[in-house]
Amino acid sequence: MFETYDVRPLRAEDVTRAYTLVYNIRPDIPVEFWRKHIMALLPTDPGRAPRQGACVLAGPNDYIYGLFTYRAVSAEEDEELFLEVGDLCVTPLTGERAAAQRLTSHAEALAEDLDCDSLTITFLADETWPSADQPEALPVEDAVMWASSAGMKLRQ
Repeated sequence: MFETYDVRPLRAEDVTRAYTLVYNIRPDIPVEFWRKHIMALLPTDPGRAPRQGACVLAGPNDYIYGLFTYRAVSAEEDEELFLEVGDLCVTPLTGERAAAQRLTSHAEALAEDLDCDSLTITFLADETWPSADQPEALPVEDAVMWASSAGMKLRQ
């Protein structure tokens, strides 16, 4: 089903529609936090390859079936560059595994394009988000998947 769907960069005009998907999975995330989080990741210079951003899995009608955010990060101790993928989520419907595979395959290709040595994947359902009384807080990673050329393993 999802073979004909496109994984493309999330655009500013997609933010509200993407929140509909986020809300279905995590109704505890306020829309204001989501907008601030996503808008901070969107590229500001269209002439440069973005080292951070967001991607969506969109159908023929441009309905958003899945998404993830990303940023290339350098590990200080060994200067290894890795792609930090977060907020991964898909519409809970038949075939959601195929949708998630399309998104993770795109994230792996993005990591290669950005010359990253590895990548981490955090699912939206597993992330800790700030509460309404802590607007200055940022999302915190809880469960992280590491992927490298040797394969994927769970980092605990």
